[in-house]
Amino acid sequence: MYATGPLEAIRAQLRYFAGWQIRNVASVGGNIATASPISDLNPVWVAVGAKVHARTAEGTVELGMDDFFVGYRKTKLPPASVIEKIVVPLDGGPREVVKAYKQ
Repeated sequence: MYATGPLEAIRAQLRYFAGWQIRNVASVGGNIATASPISDLNPVWVAVGAKVHARTAEGTVELGMDDFFVGYRKTKLPPASVIEKIVVPLDGGPREVVKAYKQ
């Protein structure tokens, strides 16, 4: 299941995640929060149905990646929030196949 599922697709895209200098100081959460249209991982998060948990002063907010990006470099992250974790569902079953490609 995992050889063709969400984790393998994410792992494959991490190979292309930024240049070496950026990789040493960047984070996946920062990559999501900037909503870059050339991000290699953001389309994968959407495709696998990932959810972002963001911490605010009031508590935690769960945001689905399917409608997380609302425009050019714009997201539904609440103001002054911090991405706490990314949840990737692994219950797609044995027939779930997810592949990601870099052109």
